[in-house]
Amino acid sequence: MPSSLHEARAAIINDILFAASQTEVIRIIETALKALSKKNIEESEVEHFIQDTITELNLFSPINKDALQWSNINMGRIYLNRIKNKISHTIN
Repeated sequence: MPSSLHEARAAIINDILFAASQTEVIRIIETALKALSKKNIEESEVEHFIQDTITELNLFSPINKDALQWSNINMGRIYLNRIKNKISHTIN
């Protein structure tokens, strides 16, 4: 896992773009979040990391990506939103 959250986010987005399948996208996200957990990153920072990653994924346009990349972007957004919702329900 890269040293800063910004570097980690850039790496995860790059990995999502070039994943071979939607299953791999899920694995990439889970691996990244487990690595953050092992580094004892505070839960609020993880939540910001997730939200910032979703925000960056939302900036991509289907016009500029091939079909697999666009599918990966959508899966990344869906899966990260599910995790974000699960975290917010756990806290409340």
